[in-house]
Amino acid sequence: MGRTNGVREMLPDEQPRERMLTWGSAQLKTSELIAILLNTGTEGESVIKLSERLLAKEAENAFIQA
Repeated sequence: MGRTNGVREMLPDEQPRERMLTWGSAQLKTSELIAILLNTGTEGESVIKLSERLLAKEAENAFIQA
């Protein structure tokens, strides 16, 4: 399985870390902040998609426990 379109393929002003440095963390989505912390995705999943999936899974778990 090949690499997916990841952060490196984004324009610099679209990359989460650069956006945070320019505009501040309050301007980023939670998934983008998680992506910055994770720093890298997996072979078949970009760090952005991985962080979105983790966030969705956490929301699902919170719903189930409620």
